Amino acid sequence: MDLKKFRPKAYEADFGEYQLTMITPVLKHYIIEKNRIAFERQQKKIEKDGLMTSPLMTNSFYELRNWADYVNQVRPVVHLLVVPEVSATGKSTFLSLLTLGVGLMGGSPMVLPADFKFKADFEEMTLTCDGKRVTPIQRGKIEFIKSLTSYLKMKPRTAYAGVYTYSAESFAPDKCKQMRLQIVSQQSPTTPEIRVVDPKMVQQVWSDFEPYRRQASKQ
Repeated sequence: MDLKKFRPKAYEADFGEYQLTMITPVLKHYIIEKNRIAFERQQKKIEKDGLMTSPLMTNSFYELRNWADYVNQVRPVVHLLVVPEVSATGKSTFLSLLTLGVGLMGGSPMVLPADFKFKADFEEMTLTCDGKRVTPIQRGKIEFIKSLTSYLKMKPRTAYAGVYTYSAESFAPDKCKQMRLQIVSQQSPTTPEIRVVDPKMVQQVWSDFEPYRRQASKQ
């Protein structure tokens, strides 16, 4: 695999208050290799400078390091990972606007740093194929921790993310014309996010298992 040409964005999509990632063996391999290379570079920098550096500074996929272990199955499966998006709190936004207004009246604009938090907490999700529910092999609801800016400090914030496992065959083009995903949050249990999964994303997932299907046909 050429890591420079690989496009991880093909497996990601904004999903309302969540970020959806479809994890296949191909993407998992990319994440593992990306982290391995970042770790080796980090070690060299530590040896050269004699200083500890933060993995978050060198590797944008650092947050997925544990997910790669979590989805370490050999079976032909796809993992749908949904992680809550981050936004500034209403209080910090109001204070920033207020500070800006006061600064403008004084002739010197000022903006107070925002306080960020997760937009939602995952509760459950449902994947449907042409209106019929696709039964997951495994369901998971996992605590997700991320250091976010809180005014002038970094503060650990916690939310729940979800990871459901499905058979790769569920994404076969001849079996499903349209896939929809419904995500329910703890904050809005009666108003779930319901959206059509991009067909290009589904096709990407299905294509990743082509080598497996060729190998299976020879046995």
